[in-house]
Amino acid sequence: MPPEAMPPEAMKDSTGRRVARFYEAVAAATVEGGFTVLLDGHALKTPAKNSFRLPTEALAQAVVEEWLAQDENVEWAQMPLTRLAFSAIDRMPQFRELTIEEIVKYSQTDLVCYPVELPIELARRQVAAWRPLLIWFRDRFGVELEVANNVTPVDQPLGLETVLKTHIAWLDDMRLAVLYSTTASCGSIVLGLALLEGHLGAAEAFAASQIDESYQIERWGTDAESDAHRVALQVDIEAGARFLELLAG
Repeated sequence: MPPEAMPPEAMKDSTGRRVARFYEAVAAATVEGGFTVLLDGHALKTPAKNSFRLPTEALAQAVVEEWLAQDENVEWAQMPLTRLAFSAIDRMPQFRELTIEEIVKYSQTDLVCYPVELPIELARRQVAAWRPLLIWFRDRFGVELEVANNVTPVDQPLGLETVLKTHIAWLDDMRLAVLYSTTASCGSIVLGLALLEGHLGAAEAFAASQIDESYQIERWGTDAESDAHRVALQVDIEAGARFLELLAG
C-alpha cells in the first residue's frame, strides 16, 4: 500500500488559516476494492483519517482534477466532488440512520408543496415547474403530497416517511451522500430524488429550487452576498449530478 498523504484537517495552521498547496503530483491509483488518489505518491486520507476509496476510476480521476486545479492554497469551495466523497466515506457509515432521518424530514416542509398565491406571475411559475414534479413523485412512490394553499403547514399522508425511508435505505453510501447534499441545497426531497433518479438534470433542479429568488432578482436586483449563496447552491447541485454520472462509470 502507498504511504498516506496529509489528512485534510491538517491543511490549516494553528490560526485556522489555509495552508499553501503542499503537493506537486496527483494521480489516481487502483487499490483493493476500488480506486484512490495519490498526492506525491501518498494515499489521500479523509478528515476522519479513513482510507479514501472510490468505486469508479472515472470518479477518482475527476477528484484528481480538482486537486490538480488548486493554485497556491487548497480551496475547499472549489472541490465539491472531494467534499461529497469525504461525506460519503466519513459520515454515511457512522450516521446513516440520522442522515436518512434528516433527508426525510424535508418531506414535511418540502419547497414544492408551498406555492404562493400572490403575486400571480410568481404563483404561475411555481405551479408550472412544481406540479409536474408532484405528479412524478406520486407515480413513482405511490403517495400524493398535500399542497398548501398558504404558508400554514399541511399534514402529509400517513406512511409517507416510511415509504421514503424504505426507498432511501437501499442507497449505497456514495448515493446517499449525494441525496443528502442535493436535498439540502434544493430545500426539497422531491427535487433531490428527481435528480438522483435522473428525472431532472442539475440545471432544472437548480431552477426549480430558485423560482422565488429568481423572480425577486428580476424585480429588485440582487447583492453580492445573495449571488455568492446562489452560486454555492448551484455548484453543490451540479456536483451532485456529476458525482452520480461518475459513479455510473
